[in-house]
Amino acid sequence: MIYGEIEFIGIVDIPRINTIFSIDNTQWAPWKVILSDKEMQIQTSDRIIHVNLENILIVDRPLPHAILCKLQNSSRHGAVIVIDYKKNATIGIGEVVSSMIVAGKKSDVSNLKYMLMSLLGVKADPIIGTMKPEDIRLLCLLASGINSLDMLIPIFEGDDEMVNRTFASLKTKGLVDKYATLTPLGLDLVDRVKGVEKKKLGSDIQEDFDNLSTVWNCLDYNMGPCVDETNRIIWKFGNSKLCGNVATSDINKFICPTSIETIEVEIPENTCFMDLMIHTINDAFVVLKSRDYSVILAIYGCLNLKEDVQIRILFCFYLGFVTEAEILNFLQISFSCLAQHCKILVENKLLDWDAKELTNAGLNLVHRKIIGDVAVLFNWSCFEYKSENFKKIETRKKECAKKKIMDILHSKHGKTLNV
Repeated sequence: MIYGEIEFIGIVDIPRINTIFSIDNTQWAPWKVILSDKEMQIQTSDRIIHVNLENILIVDRPLPHAILCKLQNSSRHGAVIVIDYKKNATIGIGEVVSSMIVAGKKSDVSNLKYMLMSLLGVKADPIIGTMKPEDIRLLCLLASGINSLDMLIPIFEGDDEMVNRTFASLKTKGLVDKYATLTPLGLDLVDRVKGVEKKKLGSDIQEDFDNLSTVWNCLDYNMGPCVDETNRIIWKFGNSKLCGNVATSDINKFICPTSIETIEVEIPENTCFMDLMIHTINDAFVVLKSRDYSVILAIYGCLNLKEDVQIRILFCFYLGFVTEAEILNFLQISFSCLAQHCKILVENKLLDWDAKELTNAGLNLVHRKIIGDVAVLFNWSCFEYKSENFKKIETRKKECAKKKIMDILHSKHGKTLNV
C-alpha cells in the first residue's frame, strides 16, 4: 500500500552525521519519495534507492545547531530532517549505519515525518527510541500522578534500586525535575507515547492514564502504609510475581516453614537491603528484603533447623512472634519442647514469660548471635557494625535501658514513700 509521493531535495548514503562536514549546493539532488507500508523508495535522476522500513533507526535525529544551519543554508530550505538507517557494508560483511538528509517545504517534510512515525512507531522517535522500557514506564506513571515509592516499587517487581536509577536517568535527560514533576519536554514525550499507543490499541489512552492514577491512589489509601515499611516480600513462580510490604511481626504469616526446600541469605551489590532467599518445594521463590539486617538474620535463624532451639525461640520473641501458636507453627516444634526450653530461658533470666519479651540479657545474647552469624555467613573477619543496619536491636536496647532506669527510679521512689 502506497501512503504518499512527495518531492524533496536530499542527500543519501552519507556517514552518520556527528561532526561538521562540508556540503555544497552541488550535493543536493531532486528526489521523489514514494512511501509504502514496506519501504521508502527514493527516485533520483539516475537511480532508484530502496530502504526497507525495518532498517530505519531514527527519524529526525536532533543535530547540533551549527550543522543544522549549514544544511539549511546549502539546501535553501528551512525544513530539514535527518533519517538514520542500516544498510549492507560495501567493504566486508555486516551492516553499517548511514544517514540521509531530506529538505523541502515545511508541510511536505512534516508529512513525511508523520507518516514514517505512524508506520515505525515510537522506536524511531529520536528521544523515545533511545530510552529503555523502564524509562518510558516510569515517565508515564509519574505523568499519571503516581509518585509514591510504595506504589512504584511493586510495579517495578520490587526493585527499588531500579526505580531510583530510572528516576536519575529521566532527570539527567531533562524529562523530570528533582520533585518528580515532568518538564515541558517530558510532557511532550508522554503525549507522543499516548498518541502512538492510542492508534495502536484503538482506545482512549488519555482516559486510561487518568483512571490509572485514580485507581492507584485509591489502592494507596485503602492499603495504607505498613507500620514497618523496611520489609518487602516478593513471591515468584514462572512469569507470575507478587510484591508487597510486610511488618516484622507479621512475617510469619507470609512464610510457610513446611514448604521450604532451601534457604539462604545474601546482600545484593549496590543496595542497602539484605535478602532472605527461599526456594519452596513447589518450585516457587520467596524473597524477603529488609534494610534491617537483624530481621533477616533472625528469620533465617528461626527457619534453620540446625540452629539451637533456645536461640530460635529467642529469635521469635525478638521478632514479635510471642503467642504459643505462632512459635509452635513457625519453629515446627512440639508444645512440650517449647515449654521445656522456655522454662530454662526464664531460669537463666533471658526471657520474661509474663511480659512475653526478652530480658536485657536475652537481647544482648541475640545481639551477639546475630553479629556472629553475619561474620560466618559472609566470611567477614572484621565486621563493620552500622546502627542503621540494625535498627530493631538499637531500638530494643534503648527501650531496655529506659525500662531499667524507670525501674530503679520507681524502686527508689517507693522506698522514699515508705519511710
